[in-house]
Amino acid sequence: SGHSLPRTEARRRPESGVGRCARGTQTRTMAHYRFNNLLGAPYRGGNLCMSGNHLLTSVGNRVMEVDLQMSSSQTLPCENLTEIRCIAVSPSGSHMISFDTDGRALLVNLRKRVVLHHMNFKGKVSHCEFSPCGR
Repeated sequence: SGHSLPRTEARRRPESGVGRCARGTQTRTMAHYRFNNLLGAPYRGGNLCMSGNHLLTSVGNRVMEVDLQMSSSQTLPCENLTEIRCIAVSPSGSHMISFDTDGRALLVNLRKRVVLHHMNFKGKVSHCEFSPCGR
């Protein structure tokens, strides 16, 4: 007891609903959802990283960011093709690299939450780390 799993949450924009065409037939507009959180357990073969007050851990092929100060969690919008094997955060906390089990990597800007580059190392990667000077 005392342990709680992250919830799956979606936030709906108000422009969804049912409308009418000029001929009087009903049309349905699609609801727009933004992915917010993922329910799942951290992958057993992965690692976790600290970046300031944030803890980053892999959940399947996605990365979950836990804010330890605010007691909240969010899943990053980018995802690897297979389960994540290892992740590393730059010393400045602005970039993250995640490797999946097949050796493919994503370089992610954590502040903007966008993928900057896809890389393929054509083999399994067991450990990754940024240099302490950030170069």
